[in-house]
Amino acid sequence: MTSPFLAHRPLRLGRQLALAVALVSGTALVGTFGFADVAHAQKKKDDKNAAKPVYSKEFIEAYKALEAQIAAGADLATLSPKLQELTALAVSPDEQLQAGQMSYSAAVKGQDDAMQLRGLELMLNSGKVPAEQLGQFNYIGFQLNYRMKNSPQARTYLQRAIDNKFTNEQLSDAIMRYQLAQLYMGDGMFDEGFEALKVAMAARKAEVGSIEQGWFGYGIKTGLDNQLAPQTYDLLQLWLAEDARALIWRDSITIVRNLALLDDRGNEEALLDLLRLSRDVGTLERGQDYLAFVELARAARYPKEVKELIDKGFASGTVNRSDTWVNEQMTVANRTLASDRTELPATEAAANKPGATLAQVLNAARTFLSYGDYAKAAGYFEKALAMPGAPRGEVLQRMGMAQIGMGNYAAAIETFAKVDEPARAPVAMLWSAYAKQKMNGVQIGG
Repeated sequence: MTSPFLAHRPLRLGRQLALAVALVSGTALVGTFGFADVAHAQKKKDDKNAAKPVYSKEFIEAYKALEAQIAAGADLATLSPKLQELTALAVSPDEQLQAGQMSYSAAVKGQDDAMQLRGLELMLNSGKVPAEQLGQFNYIGFQLNYRMKNSPQARTYLQRAIDNKFTNEQLSDAIMRYQLAQLYMGDGMFDEGFEALKVAMAARKAEVGSIEQGWFGYGIKTGLDNQLAPQTYDLLQLWLAEDARALIWRDSITIVRNLALLDDRGNEEALLDLLRLSRDVGTLERGQDYLAFVELARAARYPKEVKELIDKGFASGTVNRSDTWVNEQMTVANRTLASDRTELPATEAAANKPGATLAQVLNAARTFLSYGDYAKAAGYFEKALAMPGAPRGEVLQRMGMAQIGMGNYAAAIETFAKVDEPARAPVAMLWSAYAKQKMNGVQIGG
């Protein structure tokens, strides 16, 4: 199966515009009605509470003349100067509403976005647009500004449409919030964009119970393209909370490995713990990752892990049985493993004795973690944490890993949250996501 991250194509804002194109090209949204209709309503006596519309004599004459030209089929070029004159005469709110409607309707027919926008703004500024239509009007304003590449204004109108709770069959609140996030990110306003994206995701989850993979892909790609590590890591956590499939884990681990530069010199121990996670979630699949894992475990003197890795690689066909280097490592691991096991009591005794050094305690913690004796490993990591000079990032991270092994997921999540070293913090974040899945009984799928 192709990874949803690698195969992702961001949801285009233009597609959303296409879904709602009827709102702009038709009259159902804004509505058009002639001056005669309003004049007729003005004469009605049955609603004594209705305020009497205010039109000047000059405005009425100009309006009727334009109305006649429109009925006769005049084109927009002919109408445009007269519409400007009508707008100049529009002083009262009622006049502004009527002038705006006429300008907008003529501009829709003439396919003039700028004039449509001027008509729309005139209507909105009149204060006469019914409250229940404000969201619709503002969404049209967003569309027009977007087509005209006026991004700041597009954001303003879209936010107003959201605030006025506009929706239709194609556009939900969450989709509009996603569009807003795209606008922010397109303008390089990444803090606002990622915050808007998270709000959109939460809204989408509430609307339909799930979040489109493309939304995660769009945000993560934006983060990677712009080297925005914290925002990318935040989205990875949300992604893993939403989808526990192995391919999501595979992408997340790859992203952290690359973005945190874990293959650089000095980050070997953090990379080892990331590869351990890859093994545990079932995404250690490439031969080169097996070899990297074997090399790191060999250098750290973890013969049990070396042997298990090579055995698994041979069994799956991922590692070539004729590889000389691999076979050498297997020989060394087999030879070392027997003697290493006999030394475990001495390792434990050294770490338990009064006056034990940090090196002795850490040696015990690391060794028992490698052998899967998680309770002992967690105890020694906790002891090391209280000792001067302890490598805090490693100790906390591996203590959390041991706590997962013990099934103490809540404690592990709390422990991982304390890891703040640049190379280890994103690895701890992934381990924490794994602990949350385990705590919630989530099974990692195919």
